[in-house]
Amino acid sequence: MVQRKARRITQFQNPLHQNYKHTQVLGKLLSALGIENEKIFSLVIFIGDSKFKTQMPENVTYGSGAVSYIRSKTKVVMSYDQILQIKRIIMGNMLERSFKTDREHTRHVRAIKNEKQKANF
Repeated sequence: MVQRKARRITQFQNPLHQNYKHTQVLGKLLSALGIENEKIFSLVIFIGDSKFKTQMPENVTYGSGAVSYIRSKTKVVMSYDQILQIKRIIMGNMLERSFKTDREHTRHVRAIKNEKQKANF
């Protein structure tokens, strides 16, 4: 994806694809608890003065729309104990934030980008 701001053009990963990957990883972690993927809701929030050029699904919004989307989910799908278990699983599987992990993540993203470019030729 490309962001144009004044005369500057910046490329970034498609947040929808990136968030989809995140929900898939989360789903794999939570399957050990018997929690189905249907109980995971994806939300992508854009902050700032960006403007969508095409119609976005309801789970893609600007900062102000996030509260409305979250409040629209009124059905209870997990118990409080399950939520605490989920938090423990996530915290136990998080990588430590460091220069090394940031550098490895950057390399990983570049490798994905290079693979996509090769596939397009």
